[in-house]
Parts: sequence; structure tokens; C-alpha cells
Amino acid sequence: MARRKNKNFTLPVTIVVPFVLSLICSGLFIMILRTFFSRYPYFNVSKVSVRGIEEGGLFEFKRSLLGKNIFSYGFTNLKKQVEEAGGGIVCVSIERRLPGELLFTLRKRVTVAQIKFFRFHPVDESGMLMPGASDIAYEGLPVIFGLESKTQKGNLEKYYSVSEARNALTLIQQKNNSPLLRNYVITKINLRKQKMSSFFIIENSHEPLPPLVNNSFSRQEVEVKFDPQKPTETINVLGLLLEKRKNMPEVSLSRQDSLCNIEYIDLTNTNSPIVLEKKEIKRSM
Repeated sequence: MARRKNKNFTLPVTIVVPFVLSLICSGLFIMILRTFFSRYPYFNVSKVSVRGIEEGGLFEFKRSLLGKNIFSYGFTNLKKQVEEAGGGIVCVSIERRLPGELLFTLRKRVTVAQIKFFRFHPVDESGMLMPGASDIAYEGLPVIFGLESKTQKGNLEKYYSVSEARNALTLIQQKNNSPLLRNYVITKINLRKQKMSSFFIIENSHEPLPPLVNNSFSRQEVEVKFDPQKPTETINVLGLLLEKRKNMPEVSLSRQDSLCNIEYIDLTNTNSPIVLEKKEIKRSM
């Protein structure tokens, strides 16, 4: 019987040794380079700049960064530190400008709504809670309900569902950016688990939002039922729906009173919106 050829392949030493040596040299070079950049005084922070807001309140924070190596700072920790030092600001970005400048791009946090837990907590456009919880609702801010079950005693942020709140905040922001809905104001949003979620709108009289009493406003509200997972589609359809309603000859309403006689609007299925009138006449739009 013919002997089977050995198919095992062995790399020659002349190839393996130079390859291993090159890896070792590369590793040593990288280590030396990192040591050089992390310890050489040329890369110590000599200037800290702030862009986007007034930097007066960050004087002590800026001074604490001077003199340390620019590569010794992690951006995650720096972002947290500057936001804590500034209070009410968001760190958009951090840049290293060699050899020794750190540039922070900051913006002020803008309160866009309030979330009702045990108290009323202001929240910014990113869904992060802001300081200043109140026992009384803030005037002029939409109120978001339905997240109470997320809270427990202790650290409020730990039990707070930012993702759910962001859907409600997207609804508010999309409404504020819609030219078709500039004459309307969202007063409150109820995010329910087992039942249908809804938000409430009133005509914009260009006056401050009335105070909230027993979860209701003094001005007449109209309920809009919706799917919280589709805030953008909901606002787009609502804008078209109310604009179309203004132009309907059979609806004897002025352009400034288009919510009159509406019991509620159902937009849970944005492909088939429904307006229920107070005269019990259900009108499919």
C-alpha cells in the first residue's frame, strides 16, 4: 500500500522569529509612546475653554483641570463633572486641542414638561429629571402622568423609565414644531399600562396655561387617545385632522374655536382617525 503523504505544515523558524520580534517591538514602542504622552509636561492642560454658554459659574471647575496631563482625563467622567459643576447644563462634546487645551461645548437644559410622581418634577427635552421638585404643579408646563408605578422610596432616578418619558416628550416637541398645531396647547399626558393612553389639548389663547387643580385645568380640554409608541405619526395626523375640520362647511365653527363640540379624538389607529362629537355624532375623518 502506498504511504500517505504527511500534510502537516510547519512554519520555518526564519519566518516565526522575525514576526514575534516585530510584535514585541511594536508593543514596546506603543508603551513608550503612551508613557511619553501621559507624562511629558508639554501635554499638561494650560487652557480650558467653554463654548455655548456663559462660563462664569465654571471658574472653579476650570481651574481644577489646569496643570494635569490632557490624556489623563476620561471624557465620561469629565462630562459628569462639568454638568454637576454647572448645574442645569448639558455637555454636548469635549475636545482635546493639543498640546494643552480642553474645549467643552455646553448648552443650557430647557424644561419642556413636568412629570407627576409623588411630586411634580421638571424634565428637560432629553428626558432627564431636573432639580426643583414641587408639591404644586408648575404653571405653563404639560404634566405627564402614568409613571407613578415606576417609583419607589429612595433614588428616584433608579426607578424612572426615561424611554417611556421620551415618547411623551417627543409628542410635545413634535406638537410645538407643527405649524398646523400652533393654536393648540398640550396640557397633560396620561400614559396608562393596561388602558388606553391619551393626552389633552386646549385652544391656545396666548395666555399662560391655567393652574392644575385636581388633575384638571379650568379651560375646556379635549382628550386625544393615542399609541405612545407613535408620537410623531400621532401629531402629524392630528394636525391634518384639525386643519381639515376647520374647512368643513357642515361644521359651524370659527377657525379659533375648532375644538368646540368635540367629545374626544381617537388616534390609536392613525390610519383611521375618529372624532366623536358631543351630540353623539361619530364622524370618521
